[in-house]
Amino acid sequence: DSNDSLLVSIEDLHLPCAVRIEVFKYWHYRNQIHLSSSLFSYDKESSPKESALPTTYVFLETLQTLFDGLQCGKCGTQCLQLNHNAKHKSGFAVLLQVFCATCSQVKSQTYTSPKVDKIFTINRQVVAASLATGMGYARLSKFSELMNMPVMHSKSYAHHTTEIHKASTL
Repeated sequence: DSNDSLLVSIEDLHLPCAVRIEVFKYWHYRNQIHLSSSLFSYDKESSPKESALPTTYVFLETLQTLFDGLQCGKCGTQCLQLNHNAKHKSGFAVLLQVFCATCSQVKSQTYTSPKVDKIFTINRQVVAASLATGMGYARLSKFSELMNMPVMHSKSYAHHTTEIHKASTL
């Protein structure tokens, strides 16, 4: 049934339920798609599991206190620092590294967002939210600048928009 495939496709975006529904409503409005209201039902069993930790905005400098007093395993000093690697960012996802300021060894690193099918979840969620709220790329970019957050490239935004559109019209 085409209605069921639409639900599966939207869920494949790995967005929270409320965002999936709003994205669907947005595309429904924009493309005058006439589908049954049963698509708005929410089945917790088939939905991706929500994290116990919320998605949140973090001032990275506040995380430094987590590393104060911890010793470097290589040189033994208490000089571990948090750094974001600007060369390895993708939209709203940035690479965080814990390194020793004394011996320069990177102790640990991770991106600020998980990936699903090579796509950072945060990027897909931000684009979906901007579409659902009618914000669009220009306003999202301005919001990002005002919040001192990375600005997503317009081509990346367009790609995510296209993928969301494809998933909502299958």
